[in-house]
Amino acid sequence: MREILLSCGVTLQVSDVDFLFVLGQSWTVNSYGYVVGTNAKRHPFRNQQLGRVLAVRMQLDLSHEIDHKDRNPLNFQRDNLRPATDSQQEANKAAHNRFGIKGIKANRGRWQARLKKNGRTKHLGTFDTPEQAAEAYRQAAIEAFGEYACVD
Repeated sequence: MREILLSCGVTLQVSDVDFLFVLGQSWTVNSYGYVVGTNAKRHPFRNQQLGRVLAVRMQLDLSHEIDHKDRNPLNFQRDNLRPATDSQQEANKAAHNRFGIKGIKANRGRWQARLKKNGRTKHLGTFDTPEQAAEAYRQAAIEAFGEYACVD
């Protein structure tokens, strides 16, 4: 693993085999947080996402998005990149609620567990504690998403 410091102050992690390739191009971070080729007129990867450029080099399936297994958008090591559907990418995101536990919500003094896959929400049950609801979500997420499940 090698690190590359971009001119915008961001440090990328790349595999040794991709180091010289990435270093030889000009990259920046766009307003959405993606590492992309700069806007220079003659840049061969102008506005293209680095993850997708490396996926081509790795011969990954480009009919899907490229996912970072560790959820670090600056880690472009080959063993950290994989193709993923939108649903799989959503499954690999961390919790975005005030409880910090993915897949649960408070409801009238109890806790609901829900799983969303392919745009559909599945109610997993209502529980007395957040731990019980989180465990129900964890089990359902692993069954539904396998290696893409973010259950920490």
